[in-house]
Amino acid sequence: MGDVATSRPLKIYTLGRFSLVRDGAAINFSAKTKKPVELLKTLLAAGGRAVNTDQLCDHLWPAVDGDTAHNSLNVTLYRLRKLLVEQDAILLLDKKLSLNPQVFWVDVGEFERRINGIEAQLKSANPCPVAIRADTSRLLELCNGAFLHGEACPRIIAARNRLQRKFLHLLEALGQHWEKHGNWAHASEFYFKGLEVDPMLESLYQRLMVCHREMGLRAEAMLIYRRCQDALSAHLNLTPSRHTEAIRTSLTAD
Repeated sequence: MGDVATSRPLKIYTLGRFSLVRDGAAINFSAKTKKPVELLKTLLAAGGRAVNTDQLCDHLWPAVDGDTAHNSLNVTLYRLRKLLVEQDAILLLDKKLSLNPQVFWVDVGEFERRINGIEAQLKSANPCPVAIRADTSRLLELCNGAFLHGEACPRIIAARNRLQRKFLHLLEALGQHWEKHGNWAHASEFYFKGLEVDPMLESLYQRLMVCHREMGLRAEAMLIYRRCQDALSAHLNLTPSRHTEAIRTSLTAD
């Protein structure tokens, strides 16, 4: 990851913070760069590749007519390229904008590539435990928080939620992988990480209870059950499901 990142002049960090770095130095923003930065964030939320300019205009200038909005987009794109210094950083082709992959390294892009790679390994006929551990470690280094944390734009929120679901799905899959190998402690690490992302996901509490039961840590498993019970009651006004209750009952069985 490091070699790929350092070979690109521009780096964008979006997980847990927003930072734009050129040649190792952070680029400072001002009130004058607000709209260009908003354009950049919108491109990132849309995936950064072949984003239709009409959609960008509708999002950034919803109350402006088509020609005026496109003129505003052209001006904003010019200012963004000026901010980035690299004139070929943002590519325009067939009314579609893309971040130039030869210029940019983006943490969220690397994050998704890592997830896809690990998922492919887990689905392979003979997954390599050493490779899975190494790739997972690199993935977690990237995960410093939610995508563009604090941004309330609907497009960004949608992208944030999609990434969260994808990350949670992988954490559950990793937990299940290590459960199959009888590594209950390692599996539980991923379930705990999942609860850091979404403390309302009852299935993670269930798997944690099972892992602790299998490790002989029944008192700890009961504490996890109570944590689940409290979370569901306080935030969703719900009680644990029958499956969760069945696992709890198994904790006191001989």
